[in-house]
Amino acid sequence: MVIWPEITQEDGHFLRPKPRNWREKHLGQWCRNFTIHKHTQCPEATMFHEYHCCGDTSTECCFAVQGWLYVVGGISSITTTAIFIFYLLLKMNKICLPNNYTNKPVYVGGQL
Repeated sequence: MVIWPEITQEDGHFLRPKPRNWREKHLGQWCRNFTIHKHTQCPEATMFHEYHCCGDTSTECCFAVQGWLYVVGGISSITTTAIFIFYLLLKMNKICLPNNYTNKPVYVGGQL
């Protein structure tokens, strides 16, 4: 059974003034390890990057790219590669050859 230590007033966390509104609130992630009594607050993330807890004690902040950027980048690269391959196949006349299609009959005033 694990018993967590009591958080005391000497922690330093309680010495900071409380924010009065959302603009003053620091929204960085906390990396906490109550076993060794070490707490670290990471810098604030943006829509393109974030921080996650890492290290031997999981109290250090490590830079990471947001997951949606990997998805968008992967889809974009696959789409670009497919477009480039089809472009090359069209230019080398490997697909959609113009002589494979028969000419459609043209109506010329009563005769076909």
